[in-house]
Amino acid sequence: MSHHLFNDRRKCLRKPLREPVKIRLGDVIRGDGYTKDIGTRGICVVSPDPFSYFRPEQADILMDKTMLVTMPGRSLTLQGTVVRINTRTNELAMVITHTSGNERWKSFSR
Repeated sequence: MSHHLFNDRRKCLRKPLREPVKIRLGDVIRGDGYTKDIGTRGICVVSPDPFSYFRPEQADILMDKTMLVTMPGRSLTLQGTVVRINTRTNELAMVITHTSGNERWKSFSR
């Protein structure tokens, strides 16, 4: 499927991947979850843990915050900025700014 305005707003296509992850937002908010989909520039994580700290209407405080995602099964850590929050489905999407292994990330995210 090619990328165009009617099927996706993302800059790069993502592929489905369900893998356990650990997330960290700041020093206080931590949790477990799983990946929904990945791409070379971003990742979408499903985790109810960050949303247990506040009400759904307060979720905007997480926008533009730095988030760490650790993939224990691949020994990989991703750092990025939260760009989308969906409290109904417990999803957090982030744009990746740094990885602990660029070549490993690129090899399986394509």
